[in-house]
Amino acid sequence: NVRELRNKVTRAVMLASQGPERAQLVFNAHRVRAEFYLYSGRLSLAGPELTRLGEAAQQHELSASEAHERDVLRALYLARIGQFPAALGVLEQRRAITLQREGPDADDLPSLDRRLLESLIAADELDAAEALVRERGLTPPDELLLARGHFDAVWPSVQARHAQMLSRPRGDQYQVNVVKAHEQMGIALAGRAQPRQAAERFQQAIASLADGYAHSPVLAALRARLGSALITLGETEAARVQLSLADAALQAEPLAGPQFRRPVQVARQQLAQAMKKV
Repeated sequence: NVRELRNKVTRAVMLASQGPERAQLVFNAHRVRAEFYLYSGRLSLAGPELTRLGEAAQQHELSASEAHERDVLRALYLARIGQFPAALGVLEQRRAITLQREGPDADDLPSLDRRLLESLIAADELDAAEALVRERGLTPPDELLLARGHFDAVWPSVQARHAQMLSRPRGDQYQVNVVKAHEQMGIALAGRAQPRQAAERFQQAIASLADGYAHSPVLAALRARLGSALITLGETEAARVQLSLADAALQAEPLAGPQFRRPVQVARQQLAQAMKKV
């Protein structure tokens, strides 16, 4: 794995370093590992690594970009473990600092607003997300339209983004976006009553994570969504397999927030209803 190798190399450099550069190398090493743990779904490891990152930050005079990265990672972790108010607080504070220092045209403001919206949607606070869109004059993200069930309206955008992602190199740095593009296509297709095509997209998303962490909460949610599509198709035994794998992942990562558990609960209810009809 490219990121694991990079982590090992960074750690070796950090441990071998002496002098004034050491504090920055220590900070960077913890930042890289925290990022890897978060994006691979290893939440039980991400928390302690972020604590070490915070300690390293106290020994190093952070640049504006380093402080931004630290806060964004912290907010992402808090959102992924379901501590949404805390995540939103970190992001709003970072946004206020950025706005004060760089003004309304700061390059980081759009990405911070996007992360705020992502956290609100993950928390199922859709009214608050829509209020933020109106307040700041933002374009409603596809995730919000999908969450509201506007499948036909969002379809052209989701389809275009999916095509764009697949046209890019499939390097490690694009994996998160490729998985997201497959997932959004699957959700939209399921909402448009096309379960077979939806199942194919969820399977592609799962395949994109095949060489990653088997207990990733993201992977658990994808398996649950695939299970829902399979239940609609009448393939209940195949759905059971996916839900069993999803359950195992969430048991292995008990910190995973409700946004990863909701699809499993929905699929379980759907399966129970299907069994009643048999």
